[in-house]
Amino acid sequence: MTGYKRDFRYALRMFRRTPVFSSIATAVLAVAIAVATAVFSLYNYLALQPVAGVQGSSRLASIGLARDSNEWINLSLNQFRQFEEMLTAPELITAVTWPSRQEVDAGGEMQEITIVGVTPGLMRGLGIPMLLGADLDAASGDPSVQNIVLSERIWRDQFGGRTGIVGEPITINEESFTVVGVVGGGYQGLRRGMQEDAWVPVEAHLMVFGPRMGGMAADQRRQLVVTFPALRMIVRLPTGVSVDRLQLELEAILPRVREQWSSVVTDQLMRLEAVPGTAVNPRSYMTLIRQSQLLVGGAILVLLVASLNLASFFLARGPARLQELKTRMAIGASRGDIMRQLFLEAGTLVTVATLAGTILHVWLRTLLLRVPPFVDMPPNSLQVETDWRVFVFIIVAAVIVALISGLLPAVRIAFQPSLSFTSPSTLGRNAGKLQPLLVLQVMVATFVVLAGTLFASEIRRLERVPVGFESLDVVVGQFGWEPGAMRRGIRFRMEAEQFQQAAADLKTRAEALPGVESFAIASFAPFVSVLSNPGLIDIVGAVEPLPEERRRAYRNNATPDFFRVLAPRFLHGRPFDGSNPNEIVVSRALARQLFGRDDVVGEQLQPAEGGALVQGGGFIMRQTQGSAPVPDIYTIIGVVEDMRYAGQEDEFPPMFYRLLTGGFFNNAYIARGTVDPAVLQPLVSELVYERFPPMIANPARPMSEAMYEALKSERARGRLAATAAGIALLLTMIGLYASMQHMVEARRSELALRKAIGAGDGVLVLMILKRAGAIVGLGVVVALIAMFFLVERAESLLFGLDVLGVAAWGISIIVVIGTGLLSAWLPAIRAGRVDPAIALRYE
Repeated sequence: MTGYKRDFRYALRMFRRTPVFSSIATAVLAVAIAVATAVFSLYNYLALQPVAGVQGSSRLASIGLARDSNEWINLSLNQFRQFEEMLTAPELITAVTWPSRQEVDAGGEMQEITIVGVTPGLMRGLGIPMLLGADLDAASGDPSVQNIVLSERIWRDQFGGRTGIVGEPITINEESFTVVGVVGGGYQGLRRGMQEDAWVPVEAHLMVFGPRMGGMAADQRRQLVVTFPALRMIVRLPTGVSVDRLQLELEAILPRVREQWSSVVTDQLMRLEAVPGTAVNPRSYMTLIRQSQLLVGGAILVLLVASLNLASFFLARGPARLQELKTRMAIGASRGDIMRQLFLEAGTLVTVATLAGTILHVWLRTLLLRVPPFVDMPPNSLQVETDWRVFVFIIVAAVIVALISGLLPAVRIAFQPSLSFTSPSTLGRNAGKLQPLLVLQVMVATFVVLAGTLFASEIRRLERVPVGFESLDVVVGQFGWEPGAMRRGIRFRMEAEQFQQAAADLKTRAEALPGVESFAIASFAPFVSVLSNPGLIDIVGAVEPLPEERRRAYRNNATPDFFRVLAPRFLHGRPFDGSNPNEIVVSRALARQLFGRDDVVGEQLQPAEGGALVQGGGFIMRQTQGSAPVPDIYTIIGVVEDMRYAGQEDEFPPMFYRLLTGGFFNNAYIARGTVDPAVLQPLVSELVYERFPPMIANPARPMSEAMYEALKSERARGRLAATAAGIALLLTMIGLYASMQHMVEARRSELALRKAIGAGDGVLVLMILKRAGAIVGLGVVVALIAMFFLVERAESLLFGLDVLGVAAWGISIIVVIGTGLLSAWLPAIRAGRVDPAIALRYE
């Protein structure tokens, strides 16, 4: 123990003697540890932490009905009950409603809370502990009774933590609910990314907070609540049963589901999907998991580069400490003592850096969560905290860093023959001993730089892809509901004549504004609306139907001025003028998909969906017709250039456009001109509300802003990848600089001799640069060889980007080699300036 104390005190003295080295090494390593810990904290929250207060939360999964990659469709209570009867793999089948914000009377003060409806058995089945009272099932077996369970946070913050609250009534939107319990165990809901405050039986939730269809009788409303699509289904699997096993069962029961729901949704377009976890948006959640895994991998690579860099530093300091270490050996220290001393020095530095990095990671974690989102998540929804898993990660990272940066150099130096006074003083003279570390460091840095290059090139590619319309001077926004609309009653559709009159008035008033040239309404607006729910369409008169994948098409209902606002190029024919609802315009992609050619004017199409409709918001509903029936046969009168609807799409969607005859629900408004969006939106909102309350117009923005925002996920990934690449390059530069400087110092006599016999300064400079170039080149080659073996895995982590692309590798190689030569430039200049008269006396 005395020896360790002595070595520790000596290590502290060494740091005081070399403050610049110690400060730089500690700061670099602290930043690397902080970055790695911050991104691991995010991944830990998303993928590893169990749901608070829930038993077996790691075995929870979501089941959804989908028709394309953008959907996760809500189910009705009747449909959920059918699933309960069909499924056998899960040990627990539950469902929750979409959370609703409601006003509650908390001691005379109105407060908004988030309320969720839950199916019977959910609380007890998930083992959610009760702090006070009973759960919903224990309180009443009637799923429609208006009982409520509060979260511990709301109970303390809004109701003062009163133990007597159980049994008391509280008023929510003028409806009375009885408090039957308060949950404990930190439970705040099943779905990450959305905090829940209170829970009520599902039927009570739908009866009180569901949509009210204007004056509906009580028995009609009860019929509505069991058929209204408002539920997300969540299951818990038995131990050892995977989500893949659940997916197989879903595929097996799909024919029965299609048969029972054939009157609700077209069976060809229906599929069932199981996804791990219970996020608000399961697909976005899985994307976020993949992105956080990528961040953790990149952060670990940066940490590895920092470790190798520190090891190079310690090895490079070897020659300067030669006499000191020889003296310790001469007075009786063993090589084990020397190794212990050197390792303790490195371990002390790593410990200080780890403590600093642990503190710094909290700030970096907060900064990371403020980066423009990787996927759409509610603001401040990721409540990331530091738990025992994060501390284990920090400890493991510190141990690995200490082994790489401390133990390896300690063994190398301690067991050099040159430590003996009877041996030649050659410690550190062989610069090749640093080469494996540097090659590995360059290889890792090349991987990180390649990722940054790929993300940057992808953003540039997406920005330069033609969008198919004129985006300059276009303003776009969407219609929405006034706050509280759900509880006051909504209407999804209008009579055709009523809507046409409202749309015409809106167009006239909007175009009367200064700067507005044209105005239109459409189901989908580029870069604002998320395309979903493709339908099947048939060619009228076709002998045999095409394969399903060729019959899929998106439908965009729009007013006639839609094409005037966006000004896409017409390849054939003309736009519709609204006089004949049978006329449609198709995109070039759909024309080629159906007919194999562009000129298809005069051809006729027929939707294969009949009267079924899946709303874009994820609702399964029966389509209701207005007074004017929707035609069954569409005649193509024009073929328009393909238009891009989202920044991340690689292909143009097959689309057909027809006259909008329904209503404002879930639609977008678009205007061309120099009008200020802040001027346009209030007018549109006022006019819509007059004709169709409680519908309003949400804020508008320029199309250019929407297009920029559409790439926010790609830009967020690109910024993070560029930051990681910059850190890796900086660390690599520092390591190469230390190595080349070490080479110059260790070979000073050789360099002086070369200069004495006639070698010029340029020759010596070139010799050092060649050595640095050889190290960098070998690291790049090793990286390229490794990538050939890891290409499939790398592309999956990098979201399908071409990791073997010539351009990306070319840029990455140029950057890495240029950085490497730049870091060796100063040591090379010093080598060229060696004074032969002084250097020949060295040692």
